[in-house]
Amino acid sequence: MEFKKATKINRKLRLALTGPTGAGKTYSALAIASGLSDKIALIDTEHESSTNYADDFDFSVLVLKHFSPQNYIEALKEAADKFEVVVIDSLSHAWNGKGGALEMVDQVAARNKGNTFSSWREVTPWQNRLIDAIVSAPFHVIATMRSKMESQMILNPENNKAEIKKLGMAPIQRDGVEYEFDLVGEIDVQHRLIFTKSRIKSFADRLIENPGADIGKEILAWLSSGKNAEPRITEQQRKKLFAMLTSMEKEGKIIGSFKEDLRTKYHVESSKDLTVSQADEVIGILTSLQQAK
Repeated sequence: MEFKKATKINRKLRLALTGPTGAGKTYSALAIASGLSDKIALIDTEHESSTNYADDFDFSVLVLKHFSPQNYIEALKEAADKFEVVVIDSLSHAWNGKGGALEMVDQVAARNKGNTFSSWREVTPWQNRLIDAIVSAPFHVIATMRSKMESQMILNPENNKAEIKKLGMAPIQRDGVEYEFDLVGEIDVQHRLIFTKSRIKSFADRLIENPGADIGKEILAWLSSGKNAEPRITEQQRKKLFAMLTSMEKEGKIIGSFKEDLRTKYHVESSKDLTVSQADEVIGILTSLQQAK
């Protein structure tokens, strides 16, 4: 355990775009993505509505019809090593869509005599894994989320009567999900984008009309202004690790918790997402296990 001098490193974008229906979230996401790279993929939960923009942008699409967090995770895995930007359109369905977290809670509660409180203990880990998959993805991620008007019942001190006060637009997802993103922008029906959260100083509280590829290019310049992060696992390390795991599985010396250990210790879903030093560490651990047994 050691403190080191902080240095800015090159990183991948985590951008959330929220807004009501008709605000232009999908188009804006693709426009910004086109400024980041020409290798763009889109996870479509909106009945292939994204293909309406196939003449405007060059991208590949994967259509989800069941919106469990696990399906989103698998879609993100499928994009690895193939694309440099992935648009999730939209992340709201993982919360309240068919097979999403809320429906999963209801299904588990039905088995537990209606106990929704205990059901969250089973569903929350899947929600957390989805967020971890987004945060640790080896590519830029732009997630759209539907928004709704959030209201609160308050007591008017003048007439001592209860009134409904509108607090503003809130994304349809689990509370606090916006904290996981570098940038969070709200788009209104006039297609104006304002960044309500920004780790990039030049975008803080900035209002942009009809956001396009130039925004993506500006973001990319900021992302690329730091030192290079540690590279991913090498092909040689990957082959060695695969051979060791295969050998140990045949001998019954490794159990199914290996992937869970990767998530817990290194915050990755697969060994291919390890860095060079992490891969060396895992190979060292496996070598010790082989020698011990």
